[in-house]
Amino acid sequence: MRNDLMTLKEVCKETGVTRKIVQTYENYGLVKATTKNKYGYLLYDDAAVKKIKKIRLYQRFGYRLSEIAKLEYMTVDEQVMILKEKINNMYDNQSETAELIEMAEQLLENLRSH
Repeated sequence: MRNDLMTLKEVCKETGVTRKIVQTYENYGLVKATTKNKYGYLLYDDAAVKKIKKIRLYQRFGYRLSEIAKLEYMTVDEQVMILKEKINNMYDNQSETAELIEMAEQLLENLRSH
């Protein structure tokens, strides 16, 4: 991670997201530019980059942007409780997915035997 300010292009490269995604995060109030340079380009600090990476992680967990925005206003205890619920849901989904895979493999085996 760098210690200086980054342009939107550099932030996108660092985080692996598109310009449009960063702008969407800005629209939800999840991230904002630190300042602008003399050419009018938005500049972001390391905290913004870390925030974008955290948002992406929450999205991978299945959270919608509106839910992520609400997390910002919750206490740590509330965030812990919600994350525990999400983990339990992921375990439930994992079990369901394992069952579906097993059923699909059985179907595949039946199809091959015909």
